[in-house]
Amino acid sequence: MPSRHAECSRAHALSDQLFDAAALFRHAIASIGRLIDGWPPLKIHGGPFVFPLEIPPDWSASREELRVAMARAGWKPDLVADAELALLELFVNAWRHGGSPAPLVVIVVLDGVLRVSVSDGSPALPVQRDGSDGSDGLDGPDPHALSGRGLCLVRSLTDRFGADPRERGKSVWFELDSAA
Repeated sequence: MPSRHAECSRAHALSDQLFDAAALFRHAIASIGRLIDGWPPLKIHGGPFVFPLEIPPDWSASREELRVAMARAGWKPDLVADAELALLELFVNAWRHGGSPAPLVVIVVLDGVLRVSVSDGSPALPVQRDGSDGSDGLDGPDPHALSGRGLCLVRSLTDRFGADPRERGKSVWFELDSAA
């Protein structure tokens, strides 16, 4: 049976390949967009056809900085993998829900505590959909929903997380203890 470290290494390699493929895809879409810039909109069933293409910003630099900072501090690979997944969730949330084309990421390792903050320009604080606000879903997010599990995931992977309003937008953060 492969070790957790081997599984994490394979997962890292696969995620690197996926993000390289995504970068190539973004380049191809941009090239196609330049080619068809002057084309009239397609008409389907009497109306314009719109293909909503949302390509998230590249988070590879943030991920690499996280890996380097944690490796220098001697963190275990399984905690690095947990931190990467939590970072990805906050990064994508900042892009998707915060409307930030390039979320700001701050990574600090101090006295055995890792703190990662992801900031965007939206003042709306994240709402965890787990029933803690008195709404439906007392057993967690709707199992059939396409989204809504991210903050539950961050909560389960980290020791602490939260959100702080800023002068312009907000900062959502998590912390991990190296002794955890």
